[in-house]
Amino acid sequence: MDRLTEILKDLFDFDFQNFITVRSVKILYVLVQIFSALFAIKLIIIGFTVGFFWGLINLVVVVPIIFVLMVFSFRVILEIVLVIFKISENISEIAEYDVTQTHENIETDEE
Repeated sequence: MDRLTEILKDLFDFDFQNFITVRSVKILYVLVQIFSALFAIKLIIIGFTVGFFWGLINLVVVVPIIFVLMVFSFRVILEIVLVIFKISENISEIAEYDVTQTHENIETDEE
């Protein structure tokens, strides 16, 4: 519950000091799996309302492929978003390190 409070607190952070995307990725992924499963069930039901043969084809072939493709594609998108945030964090660390090193070199040169 503490994690949810942090996400809600950061949601209304108008200075954008903390990103909620990185912390909410797990929740988003679970929601995608749930909605994909509901969509798959809907496709199976539609297939059986058209006819037994189409319902069976949907159940065995079409729906598993669509489900896996939906979950896989959204997983790739989420991983790309995480990579972008990791790159941003690493660039910030490099910039901080570079500034610190520059200040230390200037102080050493002055002495």
